Amino acid sequence: GLKTINPGVYCNNNLTINGGSKVKFNPGTYVFKGTDISILGGAEVTGVDVTIFLYSGAQLNIAANAVFTLSAPMTGTYAGVAIYSEAANPVVIKLNGGSSQSIQGFIYNPKGIVEFSGNSATASDRCIRIVADTITMTGTSALKADCSAELGGRDIKTVKQIRLVN
Repeated sequence: GLKTINPGVYCNNNLTINGGSKVKFNPGTYVFKGTDISILGGAEVTGVDVTIFLYSGAQLNIAANAVFTLSAPMTGTYAGVAIYSEAANPVVIKLNGGSSQSIQGFIYNPKGIVEFSGNSATASDRCIRIVADTITMTGTSALKADCSAELGGRDIKTVKQIRLVN
C-alpha cells in the first residue's frame, strides 16, 4: 500500500525505501540531519510542493530502477527549491542509472557533487536547475535545458564558471 511521510525534522535515522514500496511525501519542508535517504530499485516516491533539506552529513541516493517524482513549492519562503544541502554538508547526491526521475526545482549542493549515472534522466517536461561544485553525468543521462517558464521566474546569478569536461 501507499505510505505517507509528513513534513518535519528527522535526525540520525536512516530512511530506506525498499523496492515495491510506494511512498508519498506530503507537501511541506523536510529537514534530514545526519540521515541517509536511500530509495532502492523498484520503489516509487512522490512529493508535490516539497523541499528536502540535507544537514549534518545527510545524503540522498536514488538507486537504479527507482521512480522518484518531486516538485518544489512555487510560492513561499522556499519557492523553487526541491533539494538543498548546506554548504557545510558537501555530499554526493546520486541519481543512478535506470531510475526515472521527475524533479522540478533547484538542487542546491554548493560544495558537493550531483551525480547522474547510467540511463538516469529527468522528465523532459520538468525543469531542474543544479548548483553544485561538481555535476557528473555518465551514460545516457539527460536534463531539460530550457527552464524559462518554470520555477517562479527565479534565475541563478553566479560569478563562477562552468567547465564541461569530456
